[in-house]
Amino acid sequence: MKVLLAVAMGKNLDELCQAMLGAPLHEIFDLYPEDVLIKYLNDLKDILEGRSIKSSYPSDETLIHILYLLVLRSKSLAHRFLTYLTKATSKTLSNLLDEELLRIAKSLGLNFKIDNRCDEYIIEFVDERGRSLTSCYRYSLPYYQYIEATLRLSKDLKWKFTNQYVKKGMVYLRDKRQVVRIIEEAMLKRTVDHLDKLITDNTVVEVLSRSIPEKLLDRIKALSNELAYYSTPLHNNTARSTSKEFESVNSKELKIESYEQLENLKPYFPPCIQQILDRLLEKTNLSHQERFALATFMINIGVELELLLELFKLAPDFNERIARYQIEHLAGLRGSRKKYLPYNCDTMKVMNLCVSECGVRNPLTYFYRQLRRVNKVKK
Repeated sequence: MKVLLAVAMGKNLDELCQAMLGAPLHEIFDLYPEDVLIKYLNDLKDILEGRSIKSSYPSDETLIHILYLLVLRSKSLAHRFLTYLTKATSKTLSNLLDEELLRIAKSLGLNFKIDNRCDEYIIEFVDERGRSLTSCYRYSLPYYQYIEATLRLSKDLKWKFTNQYVKKGMVYLRDKRQVVRIIEEAMLKRTVDHLDKLITDNTVVEVLSRSIPEKLLDRIKALSNELAYYSTPLHNNTARSTSKEFESVNSKELKIESYEQLENLKPYFPPCIQQILDRLLEKTNLSHQERFALATFMINIGVELELLLELFKLAPDFNERIARYQIEHLAGLRGSRKKYLPYNCDTMKVMNLCVSECGVRNPLTYFYRQLRRVNKVKK
């Protein structure tokens, strides 16, 4: 976490290497035996593929990982790595005393306050006898800092600003876990912004490339090819109306097994689903509601589950075991064996996922209606 905080605060990379490892940037790779550097590279590959993520890594290994990412010059891989690493700090942050947690928050531009006297409380529930259940809201944050820090989270209703308890310009929070999550988001945004700048700094990358042993540099380039899937988004191609997907009058007979088929059909998706899919293709973390809406829509139009799983691998926080279970559950292959439908349009509006008045009740209706129109034109 120490390295992530330093990067988040925009510390000069050469100074960071001196402080953490005791050597300037161009001498870092001389400090380690080749087998250790290769091990660190393999660990990085495991992290980026979501296969093996520890709760914490030694500071020197984290710094070496970051240097490798600069050589790879892939912003999407850097974002994926930082997303995993910031999530891995959650346990460490949760175990800190409030004062230490707030000190870290302040270094990230978050001015939290703690009220140990609990002057702010909310009545959560009143029973039939008039007895009330109250909750203490000990933590508070200026509203403008809350809005900025939770921008990525706000698709989830529980994080939406309008659903928070706000008083005199402060957003009040009940749970320390909420504070930790906001700190993680602020840390992620700052580290991503700083690393993005470093990736485009030719001088830094050239210094690193010259200082890395040739054999190791070859391995890094090979890793770039192996991880190309995570670096290259699905292309946003124009639909080809001659595609065989539209041969059948009954659109429910579709069986979508390839990216090409999916690309051809994408223009016929409702605007809400197109927007969620675009966010995923940009490797943005989706809210639970967005994932549910996208997955259930794809399942019900005939997207093969393995293709859907491959698509969700673009998410920075992808975990194959969890994602596979959830997709199979939504498809009715696990648990209650019930196949789920997408949210209807009224629910999508409540969740702030609706982006256009389409005149339908469910996203599936829009899609099938578009396909019927295509079939009529072809005939």
